[in-house]
Amino acid sequence: MSRFDMTTWQEQGQEPEADDTREGRSDRDVKRWRILTARVRESALRNRWSKSDVARKSDVPLGTFSPWLAGKYPGRLDEINRKIGTWLDGLSEALALSTSLAMKPGFIDMRISREVSDVLMLAHQMSKVVVITLNAGLGKTDSCKRYCEINPHAWRVVASPHIKTPHAMLVDLVAALKITQSNPARLARSIGDWFVNRGAPCLLIIDEAQHLTDETINQLRLFSDEYRCGLALVGNNEIYTTLGSNRGKAKAQLTRRIIRKLERRRPYEEDVNKLISAWKIDEERAVKYLQGLAQKPGGLDNIDATLQFASIIAAGDERPVELQHIKTAWENRPGDELR
Repeated sequence: MSRFDMTTWQEQGQEPEADDTREGRSDRDVKRWRILTARVRESALRNRWSKSDVARKSDVPLGTFSPWLAGKYPGRLDEINRKIGTWLDGLSEALALSTSLAMKPGFIDMRISREVSDVLMLAHQMSKVVVITLNAGLGKTDSCKRYCEINPHAWRVVASPHIKTPHAMLVDLVAALKITQSNPARLARSIGDWFVNRGAPCLLIIDEAQHLTDETINQLRLFSDEYRCGLALVGNNEIYTTLGSNRGKAKAQLTRRIIRKLERRRPYEEDVNKLISAWKIDEERAVKYLQGLAQKPGGLDNIDATLQFASIIAAGDERPVELQHIKTAWENRPGDELR
């Protein structure tokens, strides 16, 4: 790509003279030239293209393009107008397609989503404890968010290394549920009363629950015991390390209340194909490549992140997303989250 100079595109030049006695230089051709040169300047400035870049992309020799743009081209305007117009229309179509592809598809009704929803519903209706462990990138967080969106008596709180002790978790719950209570000794009781006053079964979803201490889990368990609020511990397999740290009576009290465990390490093939289809990728080699990415650490998220990046690359090439764009996006993916 040649060096970009904004000033070269700000020079308006002159307007070619219409001449009805000459073929290809009618008043209509001049009006068409006026529209096209404005579109060319707008596209070039947006993409930081030089005149040489535009000439190459539009397949018009620079020695022809420059005088055409400046209104000094002595030959037929209609032929150059046609070539430039065809290129601009193709560019608009490619950019529109790439823009639509760059947007991650909304919630997709996948098999794993239904399984997560069924387990959450069980805990919700029976006011019991469930454990959901899915490897990263399989959609557990999106599934939990979706459940809370369509169930008004379900709430999701995210645990973290900073929110793992009983007091820290209670403080976060009070804030999430918008409960007014400043007395530390009353936090648990205020939360429990709040659940009871809902007048319907409640569900508390703790995402990233592998960060919790066993004391915090036992505190949360009391909401199920005393206030009939279902509890879903959602995270990765490290949850079982935390549960295993409980000993004796405390461990028995917790494990006997777990009525269902859902564990999944790899995405379902049907979910992989459904996601690829939602991205409107149907070229066989590209589909197979994406299916392979879904089996790597990161699962379904590999597809979303890679195709978003590939869409940006494809937009620069003025083409729909193709296999080479996908490969380039995966091989040059930013950060370590997909590695």
